[in-house]
Parts: sequence; C-alpha cells; structure tokens
Amino acid sequence: MLNEPLREILDDNRTLFARMRELNARAGRAVVVIPSERDLATILTQVCAGARCASEIPDLDMLRLPPIDIEVEKAVLKDNPDFLTIDRETLVISYDETRPRAWLSRGQVMGRFWQRLPNTGVKLPSGRDVQIIVEFEDGARVVETDIVRLKEQCSMKLLRPLWERWLPQAPVLFAPNLNEVMKAEIPPIKMVEFGRSPVDSTPLVAYGTIALNEYSYMGGTFKSSWHMERADAEAAHAKAVSKLALLKSEAGDKALVEALRRDIQAAVSRLTTLRQQQGACWFDAPSTLRGRYDEVTNSTFKYTYGYMSDLVVLQAMKKKAEAVLAELDERFKPAPVAQANLDALRSRFGGKSQDKGRR
Repeated sequence: MLNEPLREILDDNRTLFARMRELNARAGRAVVVIPSERDLATILTQVCAGARCASEIPDLDMLRLPPIDIEVEKAVLKDNPDFLTIDRETLVISYDETRPRAWLSRGQVMGRFWQRLPNTGVKLPSGRDVQIIVEFEDGARVVETDIVRLKEQCSMKLLRPLWERWLPQAPVLFAPNLNEVMKAEIPPIKMVEFGRSPVDSTPLVAYGTIALNEYSYMGGTFKSSWHMERADAEAAHAKAVSKLALLKSEAGDKALVEALRRDIQAAVSRLTTLRQQQGACWFDAPSTLRGRYDEVTNSTFKYTYGYMSDLVVLQAMKKKAEAVLAELDERFKPAPVAQANLDALRSRFGGKSQDKGRR
C-alpha cells in the first residue's frame, strides 16, 4: 500500500504539472520549465539515496516539485484571460497547445454578434489572435482568425437558403452550337439580381456563364452555370473559352487533314492513270523511281482512308506523291513534233499547211 504522505506529494506534483502545461498553453510559449523524465529520474535517485521503500527515504518533501513563480503566473493570467468583453458581449476563451479559441454562444449567433466583431481581429492583452468559432443551427460551422473572412463566410451561410430557392428558376444560358464550331462563341458573364441580403438589404447578384459540363457523360460539352461569386464565374468562363478554342483548333486541324488526304488521293489517282497509260514503256523508268511510285501508291489507304491524321506526316506524304508525279510526268512527256512534219501530214491528207493558212 502506497505511503499516504508520498501519495499526497505525487498528487500535488500531478496538479502542478497540469498547471504548468496550462500556463504554457495560455501564453503560447514555455513560460514555465516543465521537468523532463530524465530530470525526474535524477531527482528520485538523489532523494531516495538507495531507499527500498517510502519509509526509508530520508526526506519525502524533497520529492515535491518547486512551486510556480507567482509573479509569472499572475502575468500569464493577466495577458491571457478566461474572458473578453467586446461591445458588451462576453467571449469565453479556451486554450490548447495550438491557439486560443472562442465559441460564440447560440444567442450570439442568432443575434449576429459576429457582425460586430472588430475587423482587426479579436486579440488577447498579450497580442495573440483568438480563433472565433460560429456554429449555425443547421450544423454548418465557420472557424476563422481573420474576422473579415469570418464575416464573409457567415454572410454566405445566411445567403445560402435564398440562393437555393432562386437557383431552380435561374435563366438558362444556351451553349454554343458545336455543329458550327468555327462560328461559336462563349458569351460574356451575365449578372442577375436574385434577392436582397438578409444582413443589410443590399441587392444580391448572381453571375451566369457557359461552363464546362465536366461530370455528365451524355450531357454535352457545355452547360449553363450560375455562381454567387464573380470570381467563380470568371474561372468557369475562362475554362469554357479555353475548351472552345481547343475545339476550334481541332476542327481546323481536321479540315486540314481532310484537305491533305484529298490532295494525296488525287495525286495517287493521277499516278495510277499514268502508269496504266505507259504500258510496257513503264519499265523504261529507273527502278528507284518505280520503287518510289510503289511506296506512294501502296500507302494510299493508310494516308487517305485510314487512321493517319498527323499533319506533318500527311504533308510529307503529299510532297512525296507530288514529287513522284512531277518526275514521272517529265519522264513520259511526249516529244515535240517538228512543224514541217505536221505540214507534210496535213498536205498528205488534204489539210492546209500552217504557212498557207497564214497567206
């Protein structure tokens, strides 16, 4: 059984430890040095001096921790009090190891006391900022040290019911016609009043824009979208504009791809016709030229009907096909016929020579 005097000493030490931690938490720094486990082990070793039980310890009072400096304690409590009074309202301050906090009471929330808090912040005499917690009836909670932001967020909580009632009847903004994507445009942001502020009766403005339909599989690329904050509408509008620009670029690339495919197909068609016209003379062409012809014509399906859509590759193929065609045209171009031979043929078959016609 634990010795009663020793029990009292240990209980007093526990209480003192708790007070030390509390003062440090209030001050936000270590104003009181709390002995470590190593320090306590050293004290026990020195005080017990080899004692085998409490009755053999020479002086039990030596196990007591030294008391907290009363002046330090008073200073901490003065600079970090349990209560603050603001505009005739009392805030209850709680402390932990991170920061001081104050929960607004239910009556303070209903009376919108948060509107009367100073924008510069709720501060302790020590200068530390107090974190304010506002909990609404629906369980929504606003936690802020920045009072300006706290007021903005609390106002938004009050506006939410008005917004949710108005949103189903908000004007529908029509998405651009992607069947004529090159003519399509994202209209500017539209502003519509949707009610009056329950805080100060000022007009409430909704911001509408065409936005990306990111979460609908079959709902189309764009959708009508309304926002309470202009910054949110501007962000959605910017994404829609960027997406439309991408669609236009893709449409332009697609048109260019189709044009290149038609050009390649036309060149290959002329090459095939030229090959058929030459008959056996075809083999008079150099084998390297005939090899390039085979390469171009054998790739016709891939480049004109198949999957190939790389602009650079298609442009190179068109250039290659037209180069082969030009070289074959030059190779098999009919030789010019002398004018004298033409006149002789015309005379023989009853025609007039070019010279007589001139006379």
